[in-house]
Amino acid sequence: MIQEAGCRLCKRIVLYSALVIVTIAGIVALVALELRQSALDTGRANAANLSAAFEEQVRRVLDSVSGAMERVKQRIETEGDAFDIATWPRLAPELTAQPIRVAVTGPDGIIRAGAPASSGLNDLSKQEYFQIQRANPGAGLFIGKPVQDTNTKRSWIPLSRRLEKPGGGFAGALVFWIDSDFLTPLHRAVDLGATGVMSVAGLDKIVRSRNAGASVAAFPPGTSLAGAESVEAAAHANRGAYIAPCVLDGVERITDWRKVPGYPLVAIVGLGKDEFLAGPTRLALIILGLGGAAMLLSGAMAAMVVQEISNRVRYEIEVNARAVELKEANESLTIQHEALVKTASELARERVNLQEMNSKLMLAQQQSEAANRAKSAFLANMSHELRTPLNAIIGFSEIIRDKLFGANSPAYFEYAADINNAGHHLLSIVNDVLDIAKIEAGKVEFTESVADLAAIMGASLRAVKTQAKSGSVKILKEYPQQGIKIRCDEVRLRQVFINVLSNAVKFTPAGGQIEIAAALEDNGGLCIAIRDTGIGMTEHEIEAAFEKFRQIDNSMTKRFEGTGLGLPLAKQLAELHGGAIEISSEPGAGTEVRIKLPAARIASAGLPEALKRAVHPALAYAGKPAASEPARPAAA
Repeated sequence: MIQEAGCRLCKRIVLYSALVIVTIAGIVALVALELRQSALDTGRANAANLSAAFEEQVRRVLDSVSGAMERVKQRIETEGDAFDIATWPRLAPELTAQPIRVAVTGPDGIIRAGAPASSGLNDLSKQEYFQIQRANPGAGLFIGKPVQDTNTKRSWIPLSRRLEKPGGGFAGALVFWIDSDFLTPLHRAVDLGATGVMSVAGLDKIVRSRNAGASVAAFPPGTSLAGAESVEAAAHANRGAYIAPCVLDGVERITDWRKVPGYPLVAIVGLGKDEFLAGPTRLALIILGLGGAAMLLSGAMAAMVVQEISNRVRYEIEVNARAVELKEANESLTIQHEALVKTASELARERVNLQEMNSKLMLAQQQSEAANRAKSAFLANMSHELRTPLNAIIGFSEIIRDKLFGANSPAYFEYAADINNAGHHLLSIVNDVLDIAKIEAGKVEFTESVADLAAIMGASLRAVKTQAKSGSVKILKEYPQQGIKIRCDEVRLRQVFINVLSNAVKFTPAGGQIEIAAALEDNGGLCIAIRDTGIGMTEHEIEAAFEKFRQIDNSMTKRFEGTGLGLPLAKQLAELHGGAIEISSEPGAGTEVRIKLPAARIASAGLPEALKRAVHPALAYAGKPAASEPARPAAA
């Protein structure tokens, strides 16, 4: 009877131990799979965001080049041989900073003006991008296969348009060769990891541009992607995503691709799958180790208990007739029971530890998702900021191109000025981002010289004059017009003033005013104060205004556009001059920004008496117009 009871108890213990082991194994497997799936989801989201930005960037670059080619084509067809191809940058100022080569051929394919992309490439009659234009009057813009310069080994992408004779008929071709890296500058602004890839391929499956991480084998533009799902599926779909090994290097990647609207191209972004799974794999191995240890412990404990029960049953059978030995056996069972309770307590502590680890893993996942949302918000904000000036450029240039108001309407000059302003605005956004990156990387190059403060301030005021005039904002100034010499990087210091003035104009309502004054401080340094009658800020909003890519978030400021880089960039540039920027503000009462330069920056042999007599600008004119110059709209 005792032996049967012992066998039943051993079976129960073995069954319970098996259930514990299976439960631990299931939890470990579930956590490992969840970590893996979360990493893959993050990789898919990252690849989708990058491919969206990449496709839009490629489309914008091609739109700019296509518009420039159309303008040059019209001039050539209108003026004929009288048009100097060397003057093409005047028709496309937005492309002058880019590596582009331009040539014009006759109907025989021989280059008559301009320079080819490679030495010896003067006869284009056998090139596909020339033959297409000669054979098809409606070919429009054609994007050919990359051409490699035999001297520099650089790859150039040819774009061609057909030229027509005045009376009709084929007159030749206009060819733009653009550097393959010009087509995909986004790779310089993002981290693709060790095995990431960004490529642009044609529907003919030939790579036009390809940029990859440091651990990826180099494949030059012109390589075929035949067999890749991205280019194969592009024949019947506009976008897609998949996880598969690359047909070129065999690296398994999380790939997202999109067709470029209006062009026979596919923008492809591939992120290394193993890189995304590296972290979760390490965590999974740790969890597997802990789970394995817990399972071994459970099995060992079960074996010990079963062995002990067997021993006790044998002992009870042997000493059943002896009461004293039975009592001792009972005491031994009590001791073993206490050991089991202690073991159960240890198991409970292990469960608590596992719960804490799961909580930490969930927190890490939430932090990762928050970082991904922040990155997506930044990309969306930059996309809006870049799209606004580009829309203005394209819209006004189309009006001028199509001569909607007649052949020589005076409005075209205003639209040309608007295009120029939008281009400068776009350039300022790009420059702000690049300057912030250079400063954080410690690669800012300073070109110091002795400059006149009045000249710097005058140039800064002219830069915001149009903005102030359109917003009906008056600018009043009170500082000596000559005699103040500053040792500085004139371009960088002017950028500080322009950023601060632009912010003041932006946040000042119509009919408001901005006051500017300069004065010496007690320590011999120079303080330039800029005060507006705008919406003002709280202390918390002032702190937020100095953070990069951050705009004050309230109901009044949501209507103002911007990247959130102007004030942080101005602050860092002022600090690079050894100075500082201070802000005093009150909601609804306006804001005062004080730009301070140390005494070592003042290079004047003698300062103007007006500046020496001035008090601190925060007290000199706060709350009243400058006395030295009557108030007038946007005085610059």
